[in-house]
Parts: sequence; structure tokens; C-alpha cells
Amino acid sequence: MILYSLRHRPVLLAIVLMLIAIRLLWSPSPELGMSMTMAECWGLAFAVVAGVSIVSVAARATWLAWQSA
Repeated sequence: MILYSLRHRPVLLAIVLMLIAIRLLWSPSPELGMSMTMAECWGLAFAVVAGVSIVSVAARATWLAWQSA
């Protein structure tokens, strides 16, 4: 089901490939993780989840508007 969705929706495929590329290219140093406090880790996690959610909602709204037009 997921592969079918990706093959027939090139924008979704581009987003997934971009996220994979970012994950492969960005490798934080171990010192960064060891120097962060628990509050900073939670804050960063919250910011990442909020950012991904906003982008996902915007992409879905754009796709729905394009499909209905």
C-alpha cells in the first residue's frame, strides 16, 4: 500500500526522499548529544514534531486543493 502511494504521488515521493537524504547527510557529533540537558532534548523533539506536522498538514492541504481543482 505504501509503495503504491509513493509511486502514484510524485510529491509525496520527493518529500520522503528528501527526508531520507537529510537523515543520511546530517550526522550530529556525539558531543552535541552529551552536552544537552533533558529539557533541551524534549524541546528539540517537540520542535521537530511540530515542524513535521506543520509541513505535513500544508502539503496535504495543497494536495487536496490541487485534486479538487
